[in-house]
Amino acid sequence: MAAGTAEQNRSSRKAARARSSAKNSYYELNNALMDEAGTAQKTSQDTMEKPAFDEGVAEQYQKLLEGFTGNNRSVLPTTSSADGVPAIVQSENELRMAQAAATKLDLDKGLADLNSVSNYLTTKVNPQLNNSRATTGMTGGFMKGNAGVLGTELEAANALANNQLAQLMIAGGQTAMGYGLMAPTGGGTPIGPYMGPPKGMGAGSGTKFVF
Repeated sequence: MAAGTAEQNRSSRKAARARSSAKNSYYELNNALMDEAGTAQKTSQDTMEKPAFDEGVAEQYQKLLEGFTGNNRSVLPTTSSADGVPAIVQSENELRMAQAAATKLDLDKGLADLNSVSNYLTTKVNPQLNNSRATTGMTGGFMKGNAGVLGTELEAANALANNQLAQLMIAGGQTAMGYGLMAPTGGGTPIGPYMGPPKGMGAGSGTKFVF
């Protein structure tokens, strides 16, 4: 029975180690997945914080303004005064053209400012939100699968503790001990194997012996 108990203890310790290893692997993977999801979400949050938001909008404004002032729509036609045109007319023409250019620049700035926020949301914030949402969903799926794997590994670890040989050894030892400790019936005192009645006393003499 002692040998069976020792064998069962070894199996129980092996099962405990397997359970501990499975749980450690589960926590390690889950922590990594949570960190990945947290990083994606933090990046999305950062894009909407005021410093980053203002910087991103300003960057979009500059890009838009450069596009508006550099395309064909913002290039004003040039005119030249014919020979002999009075200087005052030529000066007035140049003044008007400068005013038109300034007006066009103001319009370009207003248009760039108007579209800078929506451009930042479209080109930076929304893609990052989509990325963090996809990452969170993916890591959530992995975490769910990881929980299923943990359950399977814990069942396998528990099975290691079920040592049938050890249990048979223990049961056999208990049975043997039970026979060894079993008290005789009838209230008499055992004095050894029964050898029959003493000489001169037959089976029908009326004398009874308890063995």
